[in-house]
Amino acid sequence: MTSEGRPTGLVHVYGVVRHPADLRVDEAGLGPVRDVSRGDLAALCSDVESEPLGRRRELKAHADVLAQVCQQAVVIPMTFGTVLVDDDAVRRELLERFADHLGGELDRLATVLQFNLRLVPDEDALLRDVLAESADLRRLSRAIQGLPAGQGHAERLRLGEAMAHGFRDVAHRLGDLAVRTLAAEAVDLRVEEAGGPEGVTRAALLVQRSDTASFLDAAGALAERLSGRVVCRLVGPLPPFAFIAAPEAAMASAAAG
Repeated sequence: MTSEGRPTGLVHVYGVVRHPADLRVDEAGLGPVRDVSRGDLAALCSDVESEPLGRRRELKAHADVLAQVCQQAVVIPMTFGTVLVDDDAVRRELLERFADHLGGELDRLATVLQFNLRLVPDEDALLRDVLAESADLRRLSRAIQGLPAGQGHAERLRLGEAMAHGFRDVAHRLGDLAVRTLAAEAVDLRVEEAGGPEGVTRAALLVQRSDTASFLDAAGALAERLSGRVVCRLVGPLPPFAFIAAPEAAMASAAAG
């Protein structure tokens, strides 16, 4: 990562770190990654010809840079598409204007990382659980199977509605179990969805860097425990996107403007 002068154009900002920071960042962003500093803060930037459009390649490049950096130092991630006109604007509109907020967040989040959890239920397996838990539904299912084709429309509808409700209930219980299990290894969490319409659970967990190994062990044990019923997908470590205190959104908006 360099801090050399730049040609004319726009500046895309990935995030903010303490300055100086000895970081190793692959040249795989939206351009070579460099820093723009003011005082003890530095913005990680790439020079771009125009504002990124949010294409998959661009979004991945933004995320990849932040993922590399967060494993080496605490970083306050900026919303994708935070673009300023030049280095002076980065210093003035971001690093100077929000110096107190950025410094406070860097201190608050200095020892933590984020992991994203996504639980995807096996629909057939959970529906079998629903039947196993209800003698009434099993009797209704057997009764419908014995009816001639074209008959029992009301019974089929009732069974379908009951199975769908039962599926959501089981998925929610498993999602709640998973979140509570991993929350015991985390310092904070944000549940985005718990057993939603398709039974999917999504959560972000904030983990102490020093506890990463034990957290991953707990996640592995959870995945084994739920195997065959739910697929556990854990992504991280990541910058603490979900735990940045307001006014992060206002900061990104102001920087973009």
